[in-house]
Amino acid sequence: MNRQAGTMVLVTLVFVFAWQPRFSVYSVEEAFTVLLSIAVLLILLLLPMIAFLFLWHGARFVFLRLKAVFELIVGVRGPAACYTADEQSARGS
Repeated sequence: MNRQAGTMVLVTLVFVFAWQPRFSVYSVEEAFTVLLSIAVLLILLLLPMIAFLFLWHGARFVFLRLKAVFELIVGVRGPAACYTADEQSARGS
């Protein structure tokens, strides 16, 4: 039964596409239109996300550079800045 139904569907599709070339052109055009609209939608969704990621990484880099410049100006060097005053006096620095 399933094989017969599949054959009938296949024969019907062959008749539709072989005898009505306009219909097949319109269906192909409609399929391309749907694919194009899906592609445009995905691009419109992905562009803001990509821009956000680039801005996020750019901001992180700028803040790291500002932190390094600030540490250079203030004179904070390495892990010694993490010690308390008592620990620094015990270390002899």
